[in-house]
Amino acid sequence: MKAIANHEVSKAKRILVAVEDITTAHTIAFWLTQAGHHVIGIAKTVQEATAYSYRLPDAALLDMVLSGKLIWKVAERLAERRVPLLLLTGANEAIITPARWQRVPLLSKPITFGTLIARTDRLLRGDLDP
Repeated sequence: MKAIANHEVSKAKRILVAVEDITTAHTIAFWLTQAGHHVIGIAKTVQEATAYSYRLPDAALLDMVLSGKLIWKVAERLAERRVPLLLLTGANEAIITPARWQRVPLLSKPITFGTLIARTDRLLRGDLDP
């Protein structure tokens, strides 16, 4: 294991980043790479996220809304394949989360490096509650 910014990081994992804002998406991808993970793709739309879901990531960070569309179909596809999910939302987004997804961990933007890496590592270990 190697330590990055005071966080213990497990073996590199393949992670899907589905975030509409390209600057935020690239920042998240950069931070995950710095922490030793491999980003399999950055999706800005539900269609792109669906395409990347076929690559079976070890985890997925999903913005709840991509190009005006809710992410639930992609989340369902990934959950069926037992891919752990971390939902992302803007601080001012008022989204009603269906009961099925209320147990999935949620991270509100803006996000810091430390918080993202800690939450992602906990997600990958399977010990992250909503």
